[in-house]
Amino acid sequence: MESSGKDNYGFDGEEKHGATTREKFEVEKKKKRKIKSKWTCCQITLLTLSLLTVAVSVALLIAFPAIFDAILSAKMEVVSGSYSYQLWHYTPVPIFLRFYIYNLTNPEEFSAGGKAVLQEVGPYVYREFHEKKNISFHDNNTVTFYQQRWWTWDQEASGNHTQEDKVVILNTVPVSAAWTLYRNEPLMLPLLNTFFKLGKVLFEGFTDPVLNATHLGDGSSLPPFLPPGLADYDKFGWFYKRNLSLTYDGLFNMYNGHDSLDNLGVIDWWNYGKETDFFDYPCNLVEGSAGELWPPGQQKTNLSLFSPDLCMTMTLYYKEEVKEDNGLSGYRYWGTNETFPGDGCYCIDEVCAPTGLVNAESCRMGAPAFVSFPHYLHADPSLLDSIEGLSSPDPDKHGFVLDMIPEVGIPIKVTARMQINMLVRPYKQIKILRNVKEVYLPLLWFEEEAVIPDYMARQLQLLLVIMNTPAVYIILGVILVLGVIGAGLGEEPNQGQTLPTLTHPPGPARQQSFDKSGPARFITPGLGCPRLPQRDSRIPFTTWTWNRCSGAPLQRLITDLTTTSGMIAVVVLAVLATVLSVAMLAGGYKAIINTALHEQLVIKEGSKAYNMWKSTPVPLSLKLYVFNLTNPEDFQNGSKPVLQEVGPYVWREYHKKQNVTFHPNDTVTYLQQRWWVWDQEASGNCSQDDLIITLNTIPVAAAYGMRNSLFQGALEFAFKSVDEQLTVHTTARKLVFDGVKDPLLDWVQENVVNNKGKYHFLLPFFKGTAVAEFEKFAWFYKRNLSLTYDGEFNMMTGEDTLDNLGRIDKWNGRNSTSFYTPPCNEVTGSAGELFSPHLSRKDLIFFSSDLCMSAKLFFKEEVKDYGGLAAYRYWGTNHTFANGTTVPGNECYCVGETCAPMGLLNAESCRMGAPAFVSFPHFYAADPFLLEGVEGLAPDKKKHSLFLDIVPNLGVPATVSIKLQINIHVTPFKSISLLEHVPDVYLPMLWFEVQGGMTPSIASQMKMLVYFMTSSVPSVVVWSVIICLAVLTVLVVVVVAWRRNSSYNLATLLINE
Repeated sequence: MESSGKDNYGFDGEEKHGATTREKFEVEKKKKRKIKSKWTCCQITLLTLSLLTVAVSVALLIAFPAIFDAILSAKMEVVSGSYSYQLWHYTPVPIFLRFYIYNLTNPEEFSAGGKAVLQEVGPYVYREFHEKKNISFHDNNTVTFYQQRWWTWDQEASGNHTQEDKVVILNTVPVSAAWTLYRNEPLMLPLLNTFFKLGKVLFEGFTDPVLNATHLGDGSSLPPFLPPGLADYDKFGWFYKRNLSLTYDGLFNMYNGHDSLDNLGVIDWWNYGKETDFFDYPCNLVEGSAGELWPPGQQKTNLSLFSPDLCMTMTLYYKEEVKEDNGLSGYRYWGTNETFPGDGCYCIDEVCAPTGLVNAESCRMGAPAFVSFPHYLHADPSLLDSIEGLSSPDPDKHGFVLDMIPEVGIPIKVTARMQINMLVRPYKQIKILRNVKEVYLPLLWFEEEAVIPDYMARQLQLLLVIMNTPAVYIILGVILVLGVIGAGLGEEPNQGQTLPTLTHPPGPARQQSFDKSGPARFITPGLGCPRLPQRDSRIPFTTWTWNRCSGAPLQRLITDLTTTSGMIAVVVLAVLATVLSVAMLAGGYKAIINTALHEQLVIKEGSKAYNMWKSTPVPLSLKLYVFNLTNPEDFQNGSKPVLQEVGPYVWREYHKKQNVTFHPNDTVTYLQQRWWVWDQEASGNCSQDDLIITLNTIPVAAAYGMRNSLFQGALEFAFKSVDEQLTVHTTARKLVFDGVKDPLLDWVQENVVNNKGKYHFLLPFFKGTAVAEFEKFAWFYKRNLSLTYDGEFNMMTGEDTLDNLGRIDKWNGRNSTSFYTPPCNEVTGSAGELFSPHLSRKDLIFFSSDLCMSAKLFFKEEVKDYGGLAAYRYWGTNHTFANGTTVPGNECYCVGETCAPMGLLNAESCRMGAPAFVSFPHFYAADPFLLEGVEGLAPDKKKHSLFLDIVPNLGVPATVSIKLQINIHVTPFKSISLLEHVPDVYLPMLWFEVQGGMTPSIASQMKMLVYFMTSSVPSVVVWSVIICLAVLTVLVVVVVAWRRNSSYNLATLLINE
């Protein structure tokens, strides 16, 4: 080896050269230590935040499936209070029942043996509603219930078709009777000729001489071997006595999915049996879904559901994957030729139907009825060939389809189509059926269609995104990666390792031999391995590595972030995070919440508020209490009336907005349709057939209408002519809805309203009154399902500002009424169902179409209900129905020169001229003299006060309790003997309470929304997260910049030296 003063490693041994290098190196080490000490707090903060992020991300990644499954199970199982229970108990999905009737255009030719020529007419459309009644949960995770269904006519959807359209259709009564006798007692067929002579089809029914014969006054009836159930009906209609029937569909027992969602919606038994008596085994098994819920995780196989209409389990078959207009995807199941095979165990008494028909004879009253798909889709071609007028079956128009989200087992669209056919055959012994041809004659077909609403579709889309995509895992994964990067950046580079020192600095000769473009070789003390600065051609920066012989870990000293582009990206991210944090702190969070709130609360198609407003999802009940007049004779002779309160008589109340039209000025015009359904369970021991003795308001109203007339003698004559009575004995049913027949009404129609009537000159005194307008009297007569009774509303939608949400603009095209004088006639306040958010503790005004006025309620207190949801309570006081004496300015509520006592509102001009006055029940908060005029009343603030609880932040009613009493002002008339001696008294007739409240599921949603609006916790969390991200990003920028600078200086020193 050449001896030139250099050691074995090639370094010059001259001290003077090495001293400068070591000094510089030591200076760099000291600088590094100072920087390390200076940034320790930042590194600790960064490391802590990063490790916390990593821990939370890992925990959520591991636990998310279990958490999601638990939440899904709690929502989907049918238990009281669950989300599925609310949907199942009262179906919120709009259902349409469309009928298409086959008009028989050649009845005479058909009777003579010709081929039937049919003409399809329709659709006749009804809205269908489902509600579960008599619900009982059991320990074996099942629930027993009745299914009540009812239908309301929908003229808008029916187009030009009306319920009064005339149709010619087969009379099924003689055909059914002949079929039954033919099957059981063929020798008695000639007896039917005694009843059969040439003679409303769907709900009302039409009379038939055979049915009349089964209801003769002497109790005689047709032989018992006629079709089962025939003697139970006085009319025939395809849905006769089904509307609102509690028992027609039978008693169901269904698994609620509490033990396992695999059993959700599966029927256990029907009418206490797991088998029916209508078909042979195994076609008689009660199995499959109960018809509305299915277990999650459906496959591309068959789908079974039990149909009480057919008394059998139907099988639908997988067809294809579909995507609905609302964006939801699912599996389509449909009926095929195997759904109604007609043979095998579906044969009844060896009578097998052709393919495509199912024999419903034993299921529905023994009539020779057979069910198929419309136009004989998937049926034996001979069936279609035997008649004329039916178009070729079309699977799109006539198929039975059910589209379902397989992951959750929820139907998104159901189109159930079936056709009812009657087997007509000749009977030589029966004259009217002697010449007919044997044929399966189609009578009608119907379509039940239900499509999931848009607001529910959006909720399901979000659920499916969580279930079917790795979105949550990706988000958590990104957070995890960021946490790991942050933890890595927070760690000191080369921590725990000693920086290399040079035993001998390179001498000049050796330094000159280095090519600066090539790798520099340095020897660490005690090691014979070099450390090389290497450059990877794939990356634009230099990395320092320890080679394997050194035994040290490989570590990159300068990362991607240390490049110019990386640093720019990180700085931009830091600036954005900081700006976002400042924006959120400056009100951005509140702006986001307000924007989201506006989108949900504004009344426009597709918003959540629109769907709830259009068809009220909150269950309402009408509780009615009637005052029985216990001393009618004494009262007529001048005694104080003695009253007995009876009730409650309870009806379920439903609201729906019809003819909805939006306008450019951010208002919406609509008609409000209301209807009521009797609720026997809530009525307890009270029945609609209870006998009531009450004032006959007809003669009182007639006398009041002619109180200033010189022709009261004519009215006295009319009273005596028809033997008019001051009181009536009737039932609650007739008094409330059906109507009480009164002879005076007939007399007025014949003698006054009729242009040729003897007393037609008295019409001006009766015009516009109930006496001249109705043929019966009832407090809610002709109101059930009326589209026009409540009038036409024009309401602000809140699109411009939520301060206008729900505010009425016009009623019946005007912003004032003709019933009171200004300002009491102004149409103002809320339309009655929606209020603007952020209510104050001031008065609340809403317009009542029942009172034809805007009523004022007063703030009382803050209340908490439904699990802690706070609300403001507004209630009626003695100022609500105050006259001008008590509240100056209320003189405008006087009608004519008649001012009502305090606590009464004169409703005379509003409701057809009758002397009707409205108050709170039992004259609560009214002039004491009103209570003194009667006996039997006891006002109670808790029982009889009117109040409204509203969530102030949202303007959404939480509880409604509208209580009003109807009173008739009875006054004596000397010229009318019927009223000559009666006392002058405001006589209470009845009082009612419209009651409703949020369902637990809606209350839970409202509570969460209010929480995000009012609580500081969500905003603090959001701000904290964003600020932490900003701080974390800034720390990353600072740490990376420092590390880049220190690494760069060290690298530069080593390379240059």
